[in-house]
Amino acid sequence: MLTTFDLKTRVSFPQVTTKAAAENGFYLLESPEGETSTAAEEALSFAESEAARAFAKVLADDRHRLSVDERIAVAGFVALQAVRTDHVRAQLDELAAGLAKAMPAAFTSATLGSSRSAHIGVMFEVLRPAIERLAVLEFGVLTFERRSLATSDHPVLLVRQPTCPEDAERGTGILNADEIWLAISNRRALVLAERVNAFATTKLANWLNYHVADRARRWVYWH
Repeated sequence: MLTTFDLKTRVSFPQVTTKAAAENGFYLLESPEGETSTAAEEALSFAESEAARAFAKVLADDRHRLSVDERIAVAGFVALQAVRTDHVRAQLDELAAGLAKAMPAAFTSATLGSSRSAHIGVMFEVLRPAIERLAVLEFGVLTFERRSLATSDHPVLLVRQPTCPEDAERGTGILNADEIWLAISNRRALVLAERVNAFATTKLANWLNYHVADRARRWVYWH
């Protein structure tokens, strides 16, 4: 059971874990003829299952060293968690609307397609380069004894330290982040970086919770 906080209404309530952030049909594909496909949902389910097996080993033993296949599974899961959110879909909607407004003759509803299809396309297009980058990073799992970790509807925390003003303007994404954080339980966090140099302190837990909540779009969850 989770406690869920709604940033829109400022109301918190208990919720079953499997219901949190669930949205039916969010990844259904629809053809021009109106036929629907669950191929994307099935691919996501497979990725989640593969990562879940790796996470189960880590949660059972902090010292477990992930195999190559497990690293790939976890890297793919983290990448998908970063780009599968409704916030990314909303950004694509805004981009499409801007293009259609600026160049209406070139960008019609037919050429832009549905935001759902575009979002799913982006998700799987970024997956391979993201796995190639993340799988070679150092993986660290931190266990927090004194502080519970929160998560949200935008669960992956991307951290980057720009080296110059021009670099700062590029923004931070899954392919250029210096550190990538994800709470994998209420007491454990996964961090991916070139070199993991972090310790599970109360200060770090507070920092993680603050930034995860700050980047949430509507829902924050904690045990």
